[in-house]
Amino acid sequence: MSSKNNDSKIDLSKNLSTSLAVNVKTSAKLIQHSDSLAASRWNKTKIRSLRLSLGYSQAEFARRLSMETSQIDFMEQGLLVPSPLLSGDLEILMRQVESDYEENRNSKLVECKVDDRL
Repeated sequence: MSSKNNDSKIDLSKNLSTSLAVNVKTSAKLIQHSDSLAASRWNKTKIRSLRLSLGYSQAEFARRLSMETSQIDFMEQGLLVPSPLLSGDLEILMRQVESDYEENRNSKLVECKVDDRL
């Protein structure tokens, strides 16, 4: 009877370790997938374009993102891919640029209409 209990403990242990191994592999695939999504959205050109549209130097952009200047340089060279967390921060900054652009565009349209009336 004791042997049977030990066998069931071993089987349970094997099942548990197999389950953990599968979960670790699945998590790794999800992380890789997230990284590939981040990479597809934020390539070196888009990162540099965002920085320049904000009017930031690499040092200012790095400070804004709590990063090192060298990391910004590496991303702009395509040597470093932004993490999913950093990609979220870049998305927020991109929305800010788009919002500022729309606001500026709309105010210029209003100015043009006022000038046309004069």
